Amino acid sequence: MPSNYKESKRIPRSLNINFVIMNAASMFDTTTGQGKTTVVEIVYPLIAQQNSVDQDQSLHVLSEAIGVTQEELRASLPH
Repeated sequence: MPSNYKESKRIPRSLNINFVIMNAASMFDTTTGQGKTTVVEIVYPLIAQQNSVDQDQSLHVLSEAIGVTQEELRASLPH
């Protein structure tokens, strides 16, 4: 086990998800619909596991990262 494993567990989960969001957004062309869709498909399963307050914050970060409004993003998510 890495020596920093215990330290990494202290990082709030929302920061870990924000890291995943930003990395996914940097790996795909978020100026295209396909790129935006791919990023959402990667990170939404993680966001869906959060409580509603953390989900709201993560969806805000995701919407900014892929260049859509939160309303557009929410409309595209599975219910």
